[in-house]
Amino acid sequence: MIVIQPDIINRIEDVFNRWIIGGIASLSKTKGVSLTFVLIVCAIDYLASFNAGGKTTRKKYVDFLKEYRWFTKKYKPEDIYDSLRCGLVHNFTIIGGKYALTHKEPSRHRKTENIDGQKMIILNFKDFFEDFKRLKKEYFAKVRNPQENKTQNFLKRFRNIGFLLYIQGTKRAMN
Repeated sequence: MIVIQPDIINRIEDVFNRWIIGGIASLSKTKGVSLTFVLIVCAIDYLASFNAGGKTTRKKYVDFLKEYRWFTKKYKPEDIYDSLRCGLVHNFTIIGGKYALTHKEPSRHRKTENIDGQKMIILNFKDFFEDFKRLKKEYFAKVRNPQENKTQNFLKRFRNIGFLLYIQGTKRAMN
């Protein structure tokens, strides 16, 4: 078991919160709200890569989501990967017509509706975003808990691939 310095985990989570969570929250207040779904599924991929200790595959992404039982009660991880993640990231569409996206309509979240003759599950931005934030919070709690054995892959991913860096002038900083 590798012991990772808590300040590294804290720094990475802080950057994640400011740049990713904060960026998604800011974008949701604009006409670009539809792009927030793309960023959320990419950020899940990012967390899954830390969980796996490197690059992700479909199996690693799905397995990561399956670690969170509450998540699997709400969403089907395979559909999140195939329909949303791959569809939005590679084709800017939802593959297989599984989901329809909306904003500011919480009463429709996770409801199945007939849209243009096809049954689709509605995903409301705020609800999906809140579930993503819970997933992120619980993942970092696992990384901090040595009994979860998550720190080794976390550190491996950090060392081999790096983390989101912001360049300020000529100084490289992780903030």
